[in-house]
Amino acid sequence: MKKIAFLILFFLNAAWLGAQQELGLSMIPQLGQSSQLHPALFTESRVVLAFPSFSTAFYNSSFQFGDLLRKEGAGYVVDLEAALAEMSVDRNLFTSNSRFSIGSLSLQLKRWQFSIFHNTHFLTHFRYPKALPEILWRGNAYYIGQEVQVAPSLNLMGYNEYGLGVAHQINKRLSIGVNLKALSGFLAVNTIRSRTTLYTDPEIYQITASSDILFQTAGLTDIFDENESDVLATTDPFYYIANQNLGFALDIGAVIQANDQLRILASIRDIGSISWDEYTLQQESRKNFQFDGLNVRPFDDENDDFDFEVIRDSITDLFDFQKSEVSFQTDLPTSFTAGALIDLNPSLNVGIALQGEFYQGSMNPAISFHAQKAFGRVLHLGGFTALRDKGTVNLGLNMNLNLGPVQFYALTDNIITLIDPTSGQNTSIRLGMNLLLFNKHKKAKDGETPPTPESQPQPEEGKELFDNRFQNEP
Repeated sequence: MKKIAFLILFFLNAAWLGAQQELGLSMIPQLGQSSQLHPALFTESRVVLAFPSFSTAFYNSSFQFGDLLRKEGAGYVVDLEAALAEMSVDRNLFTSNSRFSIGSLSLQLKRWQFSIFHNTHFLTHFRYPKALPEILWRGNAYYIGQEVQVAPSLNLMGYNEYGLGVAHQINKRLSIGVNLKALSGFLAVNTIRSRTTLYTDPEIYQITASSDILFQTAGLTDIFDENESDVLATTDPFYYIANQNLGFALDIGAVIQANDQLRILASIRDIGSISWDEYTLQQESRKNFQFDGLNVRPFDDENDDFDFEVIRDSITDLFDFQKSEVSFQTDLPTSFTAGALIDLNPSLNVGIALQGEFYQGSMNPAISFHAQKAFGRVLHLGGFTALRDKGTVNLGLNMNLNLGPVQFYALTDNIITLIDPTSGQNTSIRLGMNLLLFNKHKKAKDGETPPTPESQPQPEEGKELFDNRFQNEP
């Protein structure tokens, strides 16, 4: 049980660390990191060196985190009633995406752009039915005479991504690009079947339970084996850098300069999968069991008469997971972005983007509206508002500060939740620093913006001029 408790805390912390996709980054072309979302996007500098950085994002589909608390006297107490009122019957979702990067390097040669990059990803998708927290909070008496499904579904991946990006400027109106990514996975939980039903007899409170669960893990020991004290299958540091859990993914994209003011960007990312062959286990449970005369209400036990020890052995017997060593494969969550940027003047642009993520047969869409203002070449400030699935509204902000060749940046998808974590359902944060060399634009005077590529001298026929015809940004 200690191992299971540890894993629960680990998954919760992984979720709070941050698959929720970032909404703001895709519409900030002056950041070199945007080319990892839009492979066809050319950077404003011929050489961009990105230093180690961190980003995290999370999304909760059902309730605000403040709904888990109720003010009582001078403090707060846990109360799930408000959160339960916001949950759907069977489609409650919590996703997170954390990314650690050791850096990237981008280099432009005439009409070509090449980049190399590394990212370590932690992805979490946790789906659960409303009945699970409802029974834990209100007790099984709330569902007397009903059969309810209470099993959650957890999918988790930790993997390294080693990427090579190639973009080509076909002409002054069109560029295309691709990111090729070799993957090495070190941690996985892959749920294939997850169904556990409970039925409480209205006469004698007898609980009839049945399970049909099948899931696979990689990089973990048998979490149900109390004789195994370790949670991670190995502490070998080289396993977490490169191993036999290999995969491949690609991103593709295009940028169209429709006219001097309008730019259209589109990309599809993470088309690929990982094959898990090292430190793998499969756990399966198909059983029926009965508990006699129990009123299960562990999270709100006013009479303090619920003793988990009484039924712990029965629960162990109920699931009685049968394990085997098998290889398996997991697909990456595939995402897309389609957007447009309009230059209202040389220092101000606005944009709109439609984004979405596909995973296990479902899509989480979002639409966002952006604005960016440049103050010379030193400071860019931007913001956006976004509408997510189920009507969740975001207010995002971003900033990048250029001090000579050094660029500092910070962005968030929801500043409100960062300021007050109890007031929102999602947010993200990304911080980092870049080194920009050989900027392609002439330096602007303070308070002005540099000329756009279309205002520069055009190449003679048969010759190539090294510039970026898709970057109208200052």
